[in-house]
Amino acid sequence: MIDKDHSDTKHKTRSGVTRKMAHEDASSRYFEIVIEPQATYHKSVNVLDTCLYVVEGSGTLVIGDDTYPLRPSSFNSSPARFPQVISNTGSEPLRILEIQPSQGGANYFYPVPR
Repeated sequence: MIDKDHSDTKHKTRSGVTRKMAHEDASSRYFEIVIEPQATYHKSVNVLDTCLYVVEGSGTLVIGDDTYPLRPSSFNSSPARFPQVISNTGSEPLRILEIQPSQGGANYFYPVPR
């Protein structure tokens, strides 16, 4: 699902973590996140809801006080404004596809409370 037009744009690297834009269209943005073994990615608090799909590897996702296992084909959604930490607990790189709505769609993944 990597869009070659974005393969080298909006690319960020932290110690053991790479995050790069994979695709962007009018409704959403897709990022490829690669976390090396034993590395941890401390995501900034998002103002938008996000979804994570694990392509390969294993690890944990911490959202607030809750911890979720990550393994291939797992899908997690996380609401906006919660701190998130993703750790690679395996011996292989953890590859994740992160899906975000465009800026106008803050409630894209969750219903609006009434």
